[in-house]
Amino acid sequence: MEVLVAKQTSFIDAIVRGDPGYSSVELRDIHAHLKVDDEDFDELMRILDDSLRELVTDAETRSRIHGTFASFREAIISADPT
Repeated sequence: MEVLVAKQTSFIDAIVRGDPGYSSVELRDIHAHLKVDDEDFDELMRILDDSLRELVTDAETRSRIHGTFASFREAIISADPT
């Protein structure tokens, strides 16, 4: 879990700095084995929104982070359609 948290923290930091550091193809490959579906992704976005409201006071930064995560939805949920 520590490794996952570190990777996610790094990803969010990169978004804040203006570069998510991953392409859609890379995220598809990284998540392929997880078989993420729409419900899973929606839950991630709910948790992310709650966390951002709690931890990030700047609305523009929250919006940028949320938008970047949302932009990768198709790559992540279609990672393994079987």
